[in-house]
Amino acid sequence: MASVTWTTHQGQKILYADYRTQNEAEQLAVLEEVGRLVQGAAPGVRNLSDFRGVGVGTAFMKRVKEINLAVFEPRQMRLAVLGVDGLKGMLLKGFNRVSRSGSAAVPCSSEEEAYKYLLS
Repeated sequence: MASVTWTTHQGQKILYADYRTQNEAEQLAVLEEVGRLVQGAAPGVRNLSDFRGVGVGTAFMKRVKEINLAVFEPRQMRLAVLGVDGLKGMLLKGFNRVSRSGSAAVPCSSEEEAYKYLLS
């Protein structure tokens, strides 16, 4: 899927998920692909998810919470998120509250900030 790609930054693999041009059905497909790739990878996947310029719906938020509990948390995924402000910022706070492990999706204002977090 073209919206989900492995990239390398400073020698580290990053799973990049581009939600920017997706409608909700396409966002759900991207999310499922991210879940499949994280499940099949070694623990500790670094993920950069880009939501700049798009909204997310209730079906997406419900499904991301499910995948987070079933896949992302057990696989210790590290998540940086771009484009989270306003309502999306409130939704991200809610997402972080249901995290059992205390891990959180970290909102970043730039790709540079996201990579810095992911590689720290």
